[in-house]
Amino acid sequence: MNENNDGLEQHRMIIPLDGSYGAGPLAEVTIITKMPDTNQQKRETFNIPFFLIDIPRLLRLNDANLILGFSVVKGEKTPSGLKELGL
Repeated sequence: MNENNDGLEQHRMIIPLDGSYGAGPLAEVTIITKMPDTNQQKRETFNIPFFLIDIPRLLRLNDANLILGFSVVKGEKTPSGLKELGL
C-alpha cells in the first residue's frame, strides 16, 4: 500500500491558498470618500485579485452616496494555480 503512495508523493504540488500563488490578475481599486471634518476628498488604493471585486456593491455604495466614486484598473494576468495543475 505504501508503494503506491510513494509514486503519488513525487508528483504532488502544494499550492498556497492565500492568493500569493496566483488568484488571477490583480486589480488596483481606488475608493474616493469625503472627510467629514474638512470636506476634502480622500483616496484610498488597494491591490486585490480582480475576481474578488464586487462591482455591483460598489455601484450601490456610489448610488447611496456612501462613497464619492471609485475606479478599478485591471492589471496583467498572473499564472493560475489550476493551469499549473493542468486543469
